[in-house]
Amino acid sequence: MNHKHIRHSIGRKLDDLQRSLIRTTGKFDGEDVHLFRVKIKKWRAFLTLLSAEDPQHAYLTNNGRARLPLRLRRFYRMTGEIRNRQLQLQRIKEYWKDRKDALPRTYINRLETELAETMTRAGEYATKRSPLKAARERLHAGMPHQLHRRSVKRLLRKRTDGLEALLATPQPWEDSLFHSIRKTLKDLQYMQPDLPPGILPKIPLKEKKMGSLTDSLGAVQDSCTALELLDDRYLDPIPEGEENNELATWKKYWQAEKDRCKQVVYAQLQETGLLSPGQGQHLTTDPAERAHH
Repeated sequence: MNHKHIRHSIGRKLDDLQRSLIRTTGKFDGEDVHLFRVKIKKWRAFLTLLSAEDPQHAYLTNNGRARLPLRLRRFYRMTGEIRNRQLQLQRIKEYWKDRKDALPRTYINRLETELAETMTRAGEYATKRSPLKAARERLHAGMPHQLHRRSVKRLLRKRTDGLEALLATPQPWEDSLFHSIRKTLKDLQYMQPDLPPGILPKIPLKEKKMGSLTDSLGAVQDSCTALELLDDRYLDPIPEGEENNELATWKKYWQAEKDRCKQVVYAQLQETGLLSPGQGQHLTTDPAERAHH
């Protein structure tokens, strides 16, 4: 990838992000927030790819993923808080739609208050100074002049080695491990459009199965998020009674759902060959390289 191509890609992606940012801050519609966050993840994967030319560049954090500029990182975190509460309110609506029990109104009111406050804070934050302005200035000043194929192969090898290490972790896995595996797989997916032809790591996973696996890993994360919004900070202030009991029952439902989703992931990983009863299968970007690895 030469300098002209890199510059064009940066400009195109930033323009797309800016349009998505404007749509998102309009009403913070759930779908707009979701699409903006996906675009940010794709953008971060692209930055990680660019930084392959200079692994010590300031774009990178200690774990080897691109670091977003501070204002964009803060705004992205706010949209996560917004999206989590939007989804939790949707979960309540879905769970209680066929139940005779009254809706947990105290809990709903708290979520709606937090949602409204975070929307206001995020809107004011984005209006004060665009979170993307700093990103544009920083990138044009520090982008690499060229991205060599060997640098990309080295980055992808480190990624697949990292995935290998995650998969080799003794079971049962902590919640954070499922999240890390998903982030690694999604990064590989998001990098794909910008990769040189024929360089994508040879993971024994077809595109359709990759999507199914990341969806299942996402379901584990959704369960974790639902439980985070049902921890003691939320349940303790609610007086003992019917609502408190109903929410405690709902929390048990999500604990069971998280366990079920984890078992689905284990089964899918074994089915695709990414996971064996012992340890993760060796992954490679190049069979010849792995022979000498």
